[in-house]
Parts: sequence; C-alpha cells; structure tokens
Amino acid sequence: MRKSIIISLVFILLLSGCGAKVDEEINIPKDDPTEIDESLLTVDVVIPFEFFYNFTEEGEEFDPYSFIEETEEGMSVVVDEVNETITITMPKATHYEFLQEMKTTIDEAIAEILSEEDIQTIKSISYNNDLTVFTLEMNVSEVGFIESFLAILFYMYGGMYQMFNGVLSENMDVVVNYVYNGEIIGSGRLSELE
Repeated sequence: MRKSIIISLVFILLLSGCGAKVDEEINIPKDDPTEIDESLLTVDVVIPFEFFYNFTEEGEEFDPYSFIEETEEGMSVVVDEVNETITITMPKATHYEFLQEMKTTIDEAIAEILSEEDIQTIKSISYNNDLTVFTLEMNVSEVGFIESFLAILFYMYGGMYQMFNGVLSENMDVVVNYVYNGEIIGSGRLSELE
C-alpha cells in the first residue's frame, strides 16, 4: 500500500510540473542569429516501459501515449516503442523542483517509519545526496526481519530518484547500511537482487 502511495505521489509531482516557476523569460529577437543549446535549459528523463508495467492493474494494458495527454505546458513526451522508453523533456527548474519534492516525500516516509511503535530498533535513517546510500543507525547489534525488509523500500526510493535524475538502469545501485556504535553490522545492495 505504501509503495503505491509513493508511486502515485511521484507521478502527480511529475505530471503537475511541481509548480515550478521560472523567474525570468529569455526573449531573443527572431532576427538574432544566436542559437541556444536547448540541453542547457531542459532535462530529459528516460523511463522504461517496464517501470509502468509494475503499476498497471492486472488485466489492463499500459498505454505509453496516455502520458502525452497528461503533461504540463513546457514539458514534452516522446514514446520510443523500439527501445520501450518514454522520454520526458522538462525545464531544469521543474526537474530540480521535482527531485526536491521526491526527497521531501522520502523524508516524510522516513519520519513515519521512525515513529512506528513496531520499529524501535532503528535510531535514525539518513541518505546521501544522490540517494545511492541509505544508513540505518541501529539501537541493537543485530539486523532483524523488519529492518531487512525496509531495505526494499530504500532500494525503491533510491532507484526511482536515480531514474528521474537521469541514471540509466544498468548503472543504478542503492546500498543500505545498518550501523551500530559506528560500525557497519549489515549491508545490502540493490544490484545484488538481480
């Protein structure tokens, strides 16, 4: 259930343009010979169809073209059926805002995890800036089932963040470290699941 809520929030943020506003417009006269490299102003996010298959209801078929109808102004979508990907091009300001909203959503989920009465063995949860490493500071010297199971959630968070930050799936990895008294007592990697 929590997974579908997070995924829904990600899509809502992506498709709503995150409410990002550009403070200035760049006006270039039509007769100005200056060419602007569009890649300096936009970001391409490539999402494999496979990502959407995981969230399609049983019996339903994923329609990659539905994305085109739902994008906000300033964003464009290209469907590549050969490589089975959707490329969303958006302004850099929107992309930055989107990634910040993802981190906020993750921070809220972490706060909820730490407030759970069933999970008193975890003192704190932190992550690095690109969400490739999550660290769970433990109150106990052994990693239990619940703590191990949480790794899957952090693999998902880190993987989604990396995907939306332009990391190709073959280069994605997320490490979850369990630390007690400053020493790593357990560790897992997303790449080891495959």
